[in-house]
Amino acid sequence: MRTRTGFTRTFPRRRLKTCYAVCHETALFLIRGRVSDSNLFAISFRVERRILHCRIKRDGNNYIIGDGDVTATFESLNELVQYYQTHPLYKSVKLNKKFPVSRELVDRHIFDEQEDIYDGAGIYTDPNCFQAPSISVKALYDYTAHRPDELSFPKNAIIFNVDTKQDKDWWRGDYGGKKQQWFPCNHVVQIDSSQKEEETPLGIMQQGAIDVRGAEIVSTSKVNNLYVFKLRLLVGAEREIGCSDTDELTDWIQKIREASQLPDNLETHQSERSYKIAKELSDLIVYCRAVTFAPDKFPRDFREMSSLSESKAEKYLTGQKASAFVSINRMQLTRIYPKGTRVESSNYDPMLAWNCGSQFVALNYQTPDRSMQINAARFLVNGCCGYVLQPECMRSELYNPSCKVALASSNPVTVSLRIIAARHLPKTGRSISCPSVEVEVIGAEYDSSSYGGSNKYKTSKDRNEAAGFNPLWNETCEFDVVNPELAFLRFVVQDEDVFGEPSFIGQATYPMPSLRSGYRSVPLKNSYSEELELASLLVHLDVSRANEDQQIYQTLQQLQEESQNLCQRIEEARLEGDMAKVEEMRLKQSELEDLKRSKREERRRYRQRKLSRQEKPKFLQKKKLSSVSLRSN
Repeated sequence: MRTRTGFTRTFPRRRLKTCYAVCHETALFLIRGRVSDSNLFAISFRVERRILHCRIKRDGNNYIIGDGDVTATFESLNELVQYYQTHPLYKSVKLNKKFPVSRELVDRHIFDEQEDIYDGAGIYTDPNCFQAPSISVKALYDYTAHRPDELSFPKNAIIFNVDTKQDKDWWRGDYGGKKQQWFPCNHVVQIDSSQKEEETPLGIMQQGAIDVRGAEIVSTSKVNNLYVFKLRLLVGAEREIGCSDTDELTDWIQKIREASQLPDNLETHQSERSYKIAKELSDLIVYCRAVTFAPDKFPRDFREMSSLSESKAEKYLTGQKASAFVSINRMQLTRIYPKGTRVESSNYDPMLAWNCGSQFVALNYQTPDRSMQINAARFLVNGCCGYVLQPECMRSELYNPSCKVALASSNPVTVSLRIIAARHLPKTGRSISCPSVEVEVIGAEYDSSSYGGSNKYKTSKDRNEAAGFNPLWNETCEFDVVNPELAFLRFVVQDEDVFGEPSFIGQATYPMPSLRSGYRSVPLKNSYSEELELASLLVHLDVSRANEDQQIYQTLQQLQEESQNLCQRIEEARLEGDMAKVEEMRLKQSELEDLKRSKREERRRYRQRKLSRQEKPKFLQKKKLSSVSLRSN
């Protein structure tokens, strides 16, 4: 028997009957376990003069209540009890919080035979339909409906019974007497029940709030049986408020005038009207001055800074203008910020801007996506403090972000990676996960997998029973990186949901110059680049010079260029609808991939032979040389 109140496994139904007969509290409840089967339970509760029972079945780590068409699933019995203490279990009956049945309650009473209090229609019944708690949201801004099926609401309005599943951008809810009307989700924020009580002291009667600081009464009038006064707010908007009698009208006007003329509020708004900019920002003019971006201006002042939107910067980040933009960034500061149409606070790829020398690349920090994770990795080399110095190759006059031929000081590297295993991976769903690891190189256009390169690898899924906790892969891959000073190595551990879509588990992104050869434990982070406790990957890294065998390296680079050109031609043919040509080029691409694999295998054998010669003792190497010379004589 467990010591938790309200649960027992060895409690006869006869004693339960007499206990309920003596104790007359409504919704008195007890959860009993079946002795012969540890996975079956029953919750018994009193409804007036009857005792009803609901069957509970344990399925793995879940508890399912009900055995008919109506069922509900919980992660524990405690969660089940807590839910039905606040939601009806049977009709309008909730479980009694104060009087769960316990051994002490039974032992305190003397039981006599009573009338039959079991429901004669049957022993077990089904619970009410499981209903998720209703969602309420609070308005962050005013919104005026543009269609008949939309809601209009002021700032701080509370919208009830919100449906968030039909559309990710537009939700439906109840407000102002209208039921299930549409409104934009980026104008509201979700609140829980505790916040709802604090924000709305009048409960459902409160339909919103108006900021009356600095407001003034414009006029009063009588409309039908209401006394109406018009209120002009500080932002310029006007509101009409109706009262039932003159006393209420006078009281409203007096309270609003007192609130609008408070010294603190008045002083705050006067200061906001007086000072258009912050003094701290104004003092920075001695260091940099904001100017309009003029690509033809020459000479340039290093104290000037130009801001470009993402849309305008795209014209200078690729193609022939990229080299000119790099030259501009050598002489002055530029800042790139997301375009205004990103209403969901999504981010653009910062790599193009960094590769062209832009010093300030602004991102939406509230969105935990791939771009923000790369941004966090960018500043790992300086301990996430201060600035990062541009690579030496970018300070060369010959540097071109899209041309690897112009690289003078960069040393290409080959990253040989063996993905061995992982540990303590967090669980993404209720079922056993089958995780896989995706590794990619992010850097210049000719190195990145995002621009048609082959520097990307994905392991197979580990489908063992323990794969969700400590999966094992032991797979190898190899990447050639032409410009490692600009590159990142990114690990993404993911699972697949029931629809085959990737489900994120963890990630780790590191600058390529910070990588070290050997066995490494790679700590995994969540989407916000915060470390996941104990979760890590075990890998073996081998970072070596890519051009040790110059001939094989040049052949691999030629095959890589052919593969990228073929990818572009395949995409063009697909857009034209020439599927026969697409299939023909895909066969050719498959042949190129086979050639690349054979060349990489040839290079691996060459390095193994070279390494074995280096590991042999010197006297053995000399003896071998002398024997060769004797045979030649």
